[in-house]
Amino acid sequence: PGPGARGLPEKGSPETSATGRALQQTTDLIRLTRPSLASRNERKVMTFWEVAEAAGLRSSVLNWWVTWPAVSRNGIVATSQALAAESGMEILKQGGNAIDAAVAAAAVLNLIEPTSTGVGADVFAVIYIAKENKLHFLNASGTAPTGATLQRYNSLGYFWNPANFAFGSGMPRGILSVTVPGAAWGWGEMQTKYGLLTFKETLQPAIDFAEAGVPIQERVALFNPPNALGPNPASPANCCTQKDPDSVAVWMPFKNPDGTPRGPALGEAFRNPDLAKTFRLMQKYGRDAFYKGEIAQAI
Repeated sequence: PGPGARGLPEKGSPETSATGRALQQTTDLIRLTRPSLASRNERKVMTFWEVAEAAGLRSSVLNWWVTWPAVSRNGIVATSQALAAESGMEILKQGGNAIDAAVAAAAVLNLIEPTSTGVGADVFAVIYIAKENKLHFLNASGTAPTGATLQRYNSLGYFWNPANFAFGSGMPRGILSVTVPGAAWGWGEMQTKYGLLTFKETLQPAIDFAEAGVPIQERVALFNPPNALGPNPASPANCCTQKDPDSVAVWMPFKNPDGTPRGPALGEAFRNPDLAKTFRLMQKYGRDAFYKGEIAQAI
């Protein structure tokens, strides 16, 4: 859009600021880089922020950008991925409320940005019910396994590190650090108590995308899951020396020229039929499918 669109000041107006000029300089720099791009196979793809940073303008541009207000009469969905936000908006159009939209957006993020959230993760929510003028807080962070006692972890060689007062000090990596995922329970709890729709509607966008495939955005392109297994998962010395083969199969379905697995590249279509199956089971049986049914058995 040209000057004046989306609330931008007209060129030469008193409102034009140094940050606006910084954005113009960045735009000029982007134009300058185009003629110097080599062939398709050799060129370096630079993001908007990389160009801004190269020009020393990142801070100015960011400060200018984030001052734009977002306004709406009927609802706003904000996520880090456009498809997730779009899915939430579709739920609102179907008659759902903010709770339903949040569940739908989180389910889509499970597919296209799994590093942020997912059904195997946790949920924290602050929910405001306007007609009650009341806030509700949901802690669906999941519980520790019954055998995850302090004595058990100490016996395996894990101890609190007095030099590290941060959360998780001395905590093991790998399967020993995993709690029972709370997301499936939390999504169901939110919708049962405060939503207007069910999993049948809110999980459907994620199912459709997972089965058809969606282009992966830069934020998670070439995702490389960390090592999670070892010869002896209970041993502090030997844990986490290799990748979990199931994680590789799901998140790294593509191949490098040398045959090694890799995650989807920028714009490459990514499918996750197993995630779609998980969500279909939850549509049919509710959250119990995750904790007591076929999904639990698979885990």
